[in-house]
Amino acid sequence: MLIVTTGWKENYEVGDTETFAVPTNHTNHNLDIDRCQVLTSQTQTMHALSSATGGLLKVTKPDGSATTYMPIVCGGNQFSNEDTEKCYYLHGQQFKRSTIVGIMSKKRRGAASISILNGNVLWVTGGSYGVSSDTTTEFLDLSLVQSSLSSANSNKTIGTLSEGPPLPTAMAYHCLGRVSSKTAIIYGGTDWYETSGFDTTWSTDNLDNTTDDRMWMPRAPMALGRFKHSCGVLKNGIGTTGNFAVAAGGNKGPELVTRRVELLKIDVIDADGGGEMVVFSESWEDGPIMPTTLLGAASATTEDQEILFVAGGAVAYDIMIDISDYSVSDYILESKAIHSLRCAEGFCWWETADTELFFPRTLGVALIIPPAIPQHDTECKSHTLHKGNLLADIFYPFKYLDVVQCNNTAIGDGYCHTINNNERCSFDGGDCCLGGEALCLNCYAKWCDCHETGARHCGMLSCVF
Repeated sequence: MLIVTTGWKENYEVGDTETFAVPTNHTNHNLDIDRCQVLTSQTQTMHALSSATGGLLKVTKPDGSATTYMPIVCGGNQFSNEDTEKCYYLHGQQFKRSTIVGIMSKKRRGAASISILNGNVLWVTGGSYGVSSDTTTEFLDLSLVQSSLSSANSNKTIGTLSEGPPLPTAMAYHCLGRVSSKTAIIYGGTDWYETSGFDTTWSTDNLDNTTDDRMWMPRAPMALGRFKHSCGVLKNGIGTTGNFAVAAGGNKGPELVTRRVELLKIDVIDADGGGEMVVFSESWEDGPIMPTTLLGAASATTEDQEILFVAGGAVAYDIMIDISDYSVSDYILESKAIHSLRCAEGFCWWETADTELFFPRTLGVALIIPPAIPQHDTECKSHTLHKGNLLADIFYPFKYLDVVQCNNTAIGDGYCHTINNNERCSFDGGDCCLGGEALCLNCYAKWCDCHETGARHCGMLSCVF
């Protein structure tokens, strides 16, 4: 499932979240995705944000029998001129709710993040606040989230993220991508004034701990300095060891925009003794140009690194002057398009989906939840709540963390409330599991189905809005 949330539209931030079902077996040159749900900021507790960062925390049952993922959004700019230090967890049906699960040591916008340590830690890096960009980084680990959400936390105390190792230089609006289990690459970015994009590339191979400082190694610079670019690490389709780091679009300065794409070849080779050796190419090479001149698009790669999704962004129109590989534009409009980049046998190409975003936006966050049931992941209805379905656990991982929250005032009022539709909340005091069809409040399709084994389900005619 592709999640696109927050961002900037015209003259204000947005808090709207959109979800899309992404097939795992789509054919080449045919990007087929289905819209699942559009949720406006009025249905969320998270403030409207732009320039936030995000990632996934991985939750596994103690017996290892099932895995689920927690979408996290950290930092960003709100109210047009105020940055935030909060980290939110998106949850509920189609992620329509959010809960604060961590506080960063400082406010950040334009930060970049990846999941490390088998998905149990989100590493948030750089960003800017005040009059400078930042070298500091922070860790949001699963234990902090568990503590913040725990039912034993009666005071609703929110913990702070732990300090991470510094970046090689201060940067914001940069890209951070995973190359292997231990190696990451960071490239591009800018200073607080956004006067010029960086062409620098760095790598670190110490992702398997959160204590030691990172050893940053300089790698081949990009041909173009850029920031607010789309990025990710993709398999290049040659054998099983090759990857491409992707830098797509972005801008060099306030009005200099590009559609040029660069690729850095990276080989990951198994070494003797069970280790790995990562070999970086000595130069970036040109890739297929983007479908349009684009900056600030939300980007995310699938878990298998087969597809890079690029959603929204700002499209530069009325191109006035071409300067080398950049164009000067005096008119920029937020986009609704969803593009993807794939590579096979050393050849890469762009696809554009027929389905668009409902809300045009730039500087948003894109996340991809790995499908729990691949043969059903093209159907939005498979992402609804059914007991025993791993996709239900994606929306409600609380039972793994033992932090189920109930709306006690709604229990037993005669209507089925989804937040109480679980064993810990007694299935809303029985309202969700009546002998016949329940009266389901604010439901769509079968989202109010009772999760108790063998129970009757809500019918469409029994949904109350």
